[in-house]
Amino acid sequence: MAQELLDPISRLALQVFRAQQSLSSAGDALAAQWGMTSAKWKVLGAVDLSESPPSAAAIGRIMGLTRQAATKQVHLLVAQGLLTQRDDPLDARAPVYVLSRKGKSTYEGISAKWAERVEGLSASMDLSAVDTARQALADLVEQLEPSMPTPPLQTTQSPSRKGVRK
Repeated sequence: MAQELLDPISRLALQVFRAQQSLSSAGDALAAQWGMTSAKWKVLGAVDLSESPPSAAAIGRIMGLTRQAATKQVHLLVAQGLLTQRDDPLDARAPVYVLSRKGKSTYEGISAKWAERVEGLSASMDLSAVDTARQALADLVEQLEPSMPTPPLQTTQSPSRKGVRK
């Protein structure tokens, strides 16, 4: 069946799958200088953007990863010295994680490269269309995952953090 014959939501879903692959490949290329992958960068970002130290399960929810995928990346990042594990006072079974000094530096370095990439992308894209697409995807997620509210990311940006979200 030709894509033109699909309904608009199915066409959007197919484009999201392609966009995810493109974003992962671009993230892998950006993160490679630090010996990282986009998956690890996502986890560092989830920890950095959280208002309080998240558990592996919370990291998965924030970044759209399974708990198992988030746990795997968290363990690798702890072993690399990029994350530090802490006890969660609310749940003795699920530790929480914070960026180590090395993790913060790595995350900021990759994110600065991403910000450069965003500047180039922003110059060639209609940002109101980007915001419309973002809202459509948020609505889609809300419809598909009604029992699992998406944790809000911080929406205010300081000048030094402009464009660092992935």
